[in-house]
Amino acid sequence: MTKKIRSHRAILTGSNRLIAKFALLIIYLALLSYGLFFAESFGRTIEHGSYNIQPFREIGRYIEYADMFSWQIVAVNLLGNILVFLPFGFLIPSLLPANDKKHPLAITGLSLLFSAVVEVLQYLTAVGAADVDDVILNTIGGFLGYLCYVSWRILRYGKVNFTKEEQA
Repeated sequence: MTKKIRSHRAILTGSNRLIAKFALLIIYLALLSYGLFFAESFGRTIEHGSYNIQPFREIGRYIEYADMFSWQIVAVNLLGNILVFLPFGFLIPSLLPANDKKHPLAITGLSLLFSAVVEVLQYLTAVGAADVDDVILNTIGGFLGYLCYVSWRILRYGKVNFTKEEQA
């Protein structure tokens, strides 16, 4: 008697695929929380409620004085804030039911809201610095993550339309 060998697609169908997506989201949020609130290597120390509410102030400072900072500091503060939210913009639409609209403004709005909550928590816990520029960069990252999700849908299905059969 021969055993059937199941492909990875057969294993990850229906509710298993949904559980895997939720697991990825939980892992992402755990890593994000660690990086934002606990990782001393990212400068997460008590800053006694440091904040910036002037849009583009810190972004402009990093660009204007880029020659005075190391490229790593500029990359972590500008590109890092964008890249850290790419998974958010990709995972959230993949978890929504098939008949829900996955409009880019909705995903971008969720990215903005989630990032704002993170910044308020950083202010309230005095860990890191609450910065409106981080919200701007994180929101861009969430939007770019959504674009990656749409691109993946086009590559996988040849279209962006969402149906129940493809959602599972």
